[in-house]
Amino acid sequence: MANVGSTTTSYTDGNLTDGQTYCHKVTSVVGGAESSFSNILCATADAPGQTGAVGVDSVTTGVYETTGKGKNKTTTFVASDTFSRGDTVVVRVVVVDSNGLPVSGATVDVSVTGPETATLTTGQSDADGVAEASWATSASNKRGNGGSSTGTYTATVTGVTGTWDGVAPSTTFTLN
Repeated sequence: MANVGSTTTSYTDGNLTDGQTYCHKVTSVVGGAESSFSNILCATADAPGQTGAVGVDSVTTGVYETTGKGKNKTTTFVASDTFSRGDTVVVRVVVVDSNGLPVSGATVDVSVTGPETATLTTGQSDADGVAEASWATSASNKRGNGGSSTGTYTATVTGVTGTWDGVAPSTTFTLN
């Protein structure tokens, strides 16, 4: 039981255990008179990123480009869906919980399919839910032979650590 004061219209119940169901009912006290109890409301505690299903909000491909020199040197992720043989294709995903909030510490499995196939696993997602994996394509030799096969590829999420929501977002890209 908590007495939250005479002018309070909200209350945060702290120190809850994820996955545990809690039920509440309230009364109002005005001038010494107390109302009857409200209907009971029950909810299961679910801290963002802790329990419940996690999923991938977006899948993007791109490359890292470096500009400047010395202390002015910066490296930036540039989204792209067209690559040349020999490029390293970066697959970037954003991991979110069931409330749409970023999840840190998750890894994501990605399947690249097309003329060739690859299976990638991202590093752990950061505080913004961003995780990345790279696919290093092969350039052809001086005669134009060999190298990764050109064509259209699809990068599809095939799993997320934790309880995955089962949604498999994907993106397509072209290797020239």
